[in-house]
Amino acid sequence: MKFNWGVGITIAIVAFMTFILSFVFRAAQTDTDLTSEDYYEQEINYQETIDAKNNAVGLKSKFKLFQQEEYFIISFPEEVSSVESGNIHFYRPENADLDKHYDLELNNGMMALPLKSLSKGGYKVTISWVMNGKTYAVEEKITIE
Repeated sequence: MKFNWGVGITIAIVAFMTFILSFVFRAAQTDTDLTSEDYYEQEINYQETIDAKNNAVGLKSKFKLFQQEEYFIISFPEEVSSVESGNIHFYRPENADLDKHYDLELNNGMMALPLKSLSKGGYKVTISWVMNGKTYAVEEKITIE
């Protein structure tokens, strides 16, 4: 068979169609998780989050987040002593099943979380709490090793 421009165009079209079909198949198989189930409601109330973060900027000292042998430790500033309520959210961008939520329970200004409950990888940690009727929030990016 003689290779001419008609055969070349046909091969190019078939190769392109194969590429596009494989791309569509892979895209259909990709899991797409929202950042949260109530994303739109959170977006509407985002000004409250901004205010809470600004309140936390006014604290004299910063949070310390570190990993020990069996625990992930969150050390709170000294001025965060009388927390009325709060929570910690570990957000894992690539897999919503690995997200974790904890209620805030301080022990001597610290909270220890077992590493067994957290998978290795990157997290965005959001700590929010209410103290003296004011809402505070802090976000940190961490890596669990």
